Amino acid sequence: MPPKKQLAARGRASTVKGDAFELRVVRYYEALGYSISRDHLILGHQVDIMARKYVGGIGHVSIMVEAKVRGKPLGVNDVRNFKGAAEDLLNARIINSAILITDAKITREAKISLPTDIIRAVHIDALEKDLFNSSESLLRVSRDYQTNRIFEQYYPLAGRIETIEVDDISEHCLQWARTHSSMLVIVGDFGSGKTTIVDRAFYEAAQNKLKNDTAPFPVMLRLKSLRQHDGLWSFVEAALRDHQYITPPRAIWEAELTVGRLIVFLDGFDEIFTGATVEDRARYLAILSPIIRSPSACILTSRPTFFESIAEVYKLARNHLDNQPTLKHLPKSGIDRAKLEEVLSGGAIAPLRQPSSANVVTISQLDPATILQAIRVRADEIRTLLNMTVDDFYGLLCEIYDLEDLMRRPLLLDMILKTTIKGAIDIRGTEKVGAATLYDIYTQMAAQRDESKGELGQYLKLEQRLDACRAMAQRMKEKGEIVLSIDELATCVAGVIKPGSRNRQSGRIDIDGAITDIRTCSFVRFVDDGTISFTHRSFYEFFFAQSMMITATDNPEQFFDILNALNDREILYFLSSFVRDQNDFADFLRQKLRAGKTAGAGLQKLAFVSGVLLRHVNLIDTDIIGAELSKINVDQVHFNGVQLRRCAFTKVKGADWKLNNVAFDHGELRSVVLKKSTVVADCNGFAAEGLELSQSSLILGGRNVSIDMSSFVECKIRLRSNSSLGDVSFIQCGHVIVDGDVQLATRRVRFEKSSCYFQSCDRWLADGSDLELSDCLIGGAVFATSDVLGASPFSRSRITLLSCHGMVFLRADETCSFEEAAELLKARNPELVVFDAFNLEPVKRSFEIKAQPRDLRSDEGLGKAGRKRRSKEAAKAVPFDAVAIALPEEVLNEIPSHFEILRALREGSIDPTLVSEPLKLLMRLPAS
Repeated sequence: MPPKKQLAARGRASTVKGDAFELRVVRYYEALGYSISRDHLILGHQVDIMARKYVGGIGHVSIMVEAKVRGKPLGVNDVRNFKGAAEDLLNARIINSAILITDAKITREAKISLPTDIIRAVHIDALEKDLFNSSESLLRVSRDYQTNRIFEQYYPLAGRIETIEVDDISEHCLQWARTHSSMLVIVGDFGSGKTTIVDRAFYEAAQNKLKNDTAPFPVMLRLKSLRQHDGLWSFVEAALRDHQYITPPRAIWEAELTVGRLIVFLDGFDEIFTGATVEDRARYLAILSPIIRSPSACILTSRPTFFESIAEVYKLARNHLDNQPTLKHLPKSGIDRAKLEEVLSGGAIAPLRQPSSANVVTISQLDPATILQAIRVRADEIRTLLNMTVDDFYGLLCEIYDLEDLMRRPLLLDMILKTTIKGAIDIRGTEKVGAATLYDIYTQMAAQRDESKGELGQYLKLEQRLDACRAMAQRMKEKGEIVLSIDELATCVAGVIKPGSRNRQSGRIDIDGAITDIRTCSFVRFVDDGTISFTHRSFYEFFFAQSMMITATDNPEQFFDILNALNDREILYFLSSFVRDQNDFADFLRQKLRAGKTAGAGLQKLAFVSGVLLRHVNLIDTDIIGAELSKINVDQVHFNGVQLRRCAFTKVKGADWKLNNVAFDHGELRSVVLKKSTVVADCNGFAAEGLELSQSSLILGGRNVSIDMSSFVECKIRLRSNSSLGDVSFIQCGHVIVDGDVQLATRRVRFEKSSCYFQSCDRWLADGSDLELSDCLIGGAVFATSDVLGASPFSRSRITLLSCHGMVFLRADETCSFEEAAELLKARNPELVVFDAFNLEPVKRSFEIKAQPRDLRSDEGLGKAGRKRRSKEAAKAVPFDAVAIALPEEVLNEIPSHFEILRALREGSIDPTLVSEPLKLLMRLPAS
C-alpha cells in the first residue's frame, strides 16, 4: 500500500478508536445525571465534551471534559493546550472545572503542571473507580464481616468436583474466578454451609480488591428477594445500596459487568421461590442470564434437589431467552437480524450454557477432623463450663442418639455446641435428642434472651413470639417464598393474638409494637426493602413442622391433608424428629396407623422416615418414594406389598423384621444390622453395604443387585437375580442358593460351614471372582478345572475348597484333564465326591428344563395382583419328586456315573429339593 494510503488508513483507525473512547466517557457522565453536548467552539477553543448538571445548594455545574486516546505516556506538551483552554473558560466563568481523561499513563511532570483539583488529568480506570466508589464500600463490608462471630470461628469447608476433592471451597471460588468467566455452582443440603462459603469468599475477594486495584470487584446478591423486584436492575440496585453501601448508576454497573471487572455471588437460588417448578427455575435463570452470560465471574449456590433436572431447566431457560422481543417489520432479505441486534445491543452476548460437571462443587459433610477443629475453637468454654477436655466432649456427643449425623452439618454443629456447652442439653445423661428438639431448645432460649434484652412493657409474650414465627412459616409455605412483606407479617401477628388477651384489652392490636418485638428475634431478619425472613431457611422448615405437630390432634383432617401433599424432604425430616422425641405425637400417629383406615400415603411415609412408628405396625400395599430410615434401633417391622422407590435404610438395627413381597426400586441398605428377620424382595437396582444378617432369611430377585462388605450368619439365602458380591461372608448358613439363571460377579466371597447350592450347569461365575468355601456342603456345583487349579494362565477366577463335602462337577478345559483336577480336590476335600460334568450333558440335550412357578421370579411387567397369582400357582404345584420321569435307555447309557451320582445324592446330606434341575432328573433314575 502506498505511504499516503497507509497514513490515511492509520488515521481512520485512530479516529474510530478515539470516537469509541469519547463515547465511553460520555456514557459515564450521562449515568451521573449530566446533560452532554459535544464539539463546541468556545472562546476560540475546541471543547470535546461539555457536561452540565443542576446540584441542589450549589446551582448549575458545568465541566469541560477532554477525552484523549494515546499510544504513549501523556506528557507536559500534551496537556499544555488543555490547561490553557481550561484557564480561559474558568476565568470567563463558563465552566466550574475541567478534566482530561485518557487511556494512557500520565507522566509525573504532566501531573505537576496541573496542580489543582479544578483542572486535572485522570486515567479512565481511576474515573471508573471513583464512580463505583469501591474502596469505601469494601472497607465497610469487610468491617461488617469482621465483627460477625463467624469471622473468629470460621473453618474451611471441603467439597468435591467430579472425583476431585477440594479442601477449601471458598479458596477454590477465588482461584476459579481468576481463570474463568463462566458460572460456578455450589450445591449442598440445608445447613451444609453454602452461605458461609460465599460470605468468606466475598470477604477475601474484597480484601484482594483493596490490595490490588486490578482485581475484580465483588458483588453479593441474596436471591431470595429477587421476586420482590420488577426487574434485574431493580434487584441489583437495592442489594448494592442496602448491603454494599454503593449506588452506582445502571450504566456503570452494566459497563463493569460486560467488561468482566466483577465477581458476582448469587446466593440461594433455591430460596427465590420454594414451590418453584422446573418452568419457574428456568424463568429465574433467564432473568439472571445477563449476569450468568457476562464475562464477569459468577458463583451460584443452591440445594442439589433444586437442580435435579438441570438439563431441562437450562433448555427451558434458553427457550425463554429465545422468546425475548426482537426487531419487527424488517425486510425479509438484505438484513442479518442476529448481527443487527448484536450491533445495536453493544456487542455479542454469550449463549446460556449449562454448567459442566467440572463447574459444579458439591459440599461435603464435615469429617471428624473438621468437627474437632470447630470444637477446639470453643475449648476454653468447654473446660470452664463443663470441666471437660475437647476429646472427652466430642466422644460424649458421638454417643448421643442421632447427633453424629447432625454434627456433620455446620449449622447444626454450631447449634449443638451452643446448647450443650451452655448446659441446655445434659450430654452426660441424654438418651434421645434429635434435630427438632435441638431447634426447639435453641429457638426458646433465643426468644427468652431476646425478651430479656428488650425494654419493659414489651407487647408480645414469649410464646406469642414463637406463635408468630409458626404463623410466618405457614404463610411462607402457602406463598411458596421464604420472604414476607410487612403487611403479611402484620396479618400473621394479628392471627396469634387471641381475644381477651392482654394485647386486646383496649380492643385494638398494636401492630407496630408487635412487629417491633418480632424485629428483635435472633432467628428473624429484616431487610431495608421492607421484607422479613428467617436467618436460615431451616428455621422456616422447623417452625412449619412444629405448627403441623401442634395442630395434629386439634385438626387431624387438616394435618393429614397437608401431610399427604407434603413433598418437602426437610420438613418431613423435622416431622420425623418430632415423632421420635415427642411421645404424645407418636402415640397419636401410631393409633391412626393401627386403626386399619389409613390416613393416606403421607402417614406411611412419615412412619417409614421416623422409624419408631414402624414397631408393631404393618405397612401394606403402599408406595414410599424418596425417604430414608436412618440411625434407629427398632424391632418388629412388618412390610407386605410395599414398594420402596429411591428409599434408603442407613445405620439401622432391629430384630423380627418381616419384609414380604417388597419391591426395591433403586434402594439402599447401609450399615443395617438385622436378626431373626425375613426379607423377600424384588429389585430394580439394590445396593447393600455393611449389611449384617443373623438367623434370618433373604430372598432377592430382579436385577442390578450389589452386596458389599456384608456378612450373613445362620441365615437362609436365595439369590434369584444377577448379583455383584464383594467382601461378603456366609457363615453357618442353612443354605445359600444361587438360582440357575443367575450369574454372580464375586470379589473375595467366603463361605464357612454353610450349605451351598449353585444351580447352573453352565458358567455362573463372572471372571475375576475370588471364591473360598471352607467346611461347607456343596450341592452339585459345576466348576472349570482351570478355576480350581488357580495357577494356570487359563484360569478366569480363583476357587478354593477346603474340607468340603457333598458333590461337585468339573468341566475340563485347556488347563488340565478332569482326573488331575479331581485328584487335587480330593486331596484337600476327602469327603467330596467329584464327577465329570460330561455326565450332565445328555440330560441337558434330552430335556428342555422348565423352571417351576416362582413367587418371586423377576418380571418387569408383573404387578401386585400378578405376584399374588403366581404365589398361589407355586403353592398348588405338584412337588417335583412326585413326578415320574424316566430317561430313555440310550440316554442312561451315555451317563457312565449315574449310579454313583445317585448314591452320592441319596447317601449324602444334600437337600434334593435344592439341587439343579439335571440332578433332580438323575435322582429319578431307577435304582436297579
